[in-house]
Amino acid sequence: MLAVPPKLLGGGATQWAEAVAASKAEDRLPFSVSIPADARAGRYVVAVDVKFGKWELPRFSETIVDVVR
Repeated sequence: MLAVPPKLLGGGATQWAEAVAASKAEDRLPFSVSIPADARAGRYVVAVDVKFGKWELPRFSETIVDVVR
């Protein structure tokens, strides 16, 4: 899994995180995104890329980050 924040939040992707999950199961992969000090308050969508075996699934999922000032 690789998180890709929007340019307004710095735009730098996280390092790849890996996990092994059982078939038809869910798993969690913690990650952190540094929010620039000058980021405006608001709600931002952070895309998540996923690799599964030979498949690369860009922007397969997403998470929401709320910046409150």
